[in-house]
Amino acid sequence: MIILQMAVGAFVFSAILSFFLAYKNYERELNVYFFLISLSIVINTCVLYVEYYTHDLQAWILLEKIESANLLCFTATVSFFLQLLTRVRFKKWFYASLGLLSVFFIINLVSPYGVALSFIGKHPNGDGSNGFETFVTRSSVWFIPLVLFSIFYLVYIVKIIIRYYRRGKKENAILLVMVFVPAVIATSVMLAGYHLLVSKFLSESCFLLFILIVFKWNFESIIKSGQIKADLVASEKRYRQLFENAPIGIYHASPDGKFLMANPCPCQNARL
Repeated sequence: MIILQMAVGAFVFSAILSFFLAYKNYERELNVYFFLISLSIVINTCVLYVEYYTHDLQAWILLEKIESANLLCFTATVSFFLQLLTRVRFKKWFYASLGLLSVFFIINLVSPYGVALSFIGKHPNGDGSNGFETFVTRSSVWFIPLVLFSIFYLVYIVKIIIRYYRRGKKENAILLVMVFVPAVIATSVMLAGYHLLVSKFLSESCFLLFILIVFKWNFESIIKSGQIKADLVASEKRYRQLFENAPIGIYHASPDGKFLMANPCPCQNARL
C-alpha cells in the first residue's frame, strides 16, 4: 500500500505539472491529454486503494462501476493522445473504437453491476482481510464483446505505433510499445472483471513509466522552447545592429510620406 500511495503522489504531481504546462502554452494540446490521462490514472489508483479497504457491498458495487467507467474514458483519451502525438490517422479504426467505447459506457451506466460484472456478493470463504478477499464476482454477458474489443483496440494501437516507427521516430515508438501495449492488456483484464493483482501491478507499473516519459518529453519541450526564445532574441539583436549600423539609409514610411522607422544614416543626412 505504501507503493500505491507513492504512485498516487507521482500521478497527482504529473497531472498538476501537465495542467501548468498546458496553461503556459508548452505543447498545450499534448499536455491537456497528459493531464486527462494522469487524472484518469489517479482515479483508477484511488479506486483500487479504496477497494482494498472496503467491506460494504453497495460501496464495492459503486466502486466497480466507477472503475469501469474510468477505464473506458482512459481508453478513449489514449486514442486521442496517440493520434495527436504520432500524427498517424486511422479514421475508421478511431471512430469504431470511440463508438464501441460509448456503447460500453452506456451499458456500464444502466447495468446494476456495471459492464464488466453480472453479480457481486460476499465471498463464502473469504477471510475479510481486504476487499478483494471479501467479495466474489461473476463476469457479465458482455465479457466476450469486451475481450473482442480489447483485441481490436490492441491491434489499433500497434498499427499506430508501427506507422510511427516507420516515420523515423524509433525511440519514441519503442517507449510507446513499452507503456501502452502492457497497459492496454492489463486494462482489458480489469475491464473484463478479473481482479488479478498481477494485472493491477502491471498497469500501475506501466503508468509510472508513462509518467517518467511525460516528464522527459515535457523537459525536452521546455528546453527546446527556451532555446528557440534565446535564438529569437539573438536574431533580433543581430538584425537591429545591422539596421542601425548600415552605411546607407533604411527606413519605413507610411503611404502619405510619414517616417515610421529609420536607421541613423538618413536622419544624419537630413540634418545635413
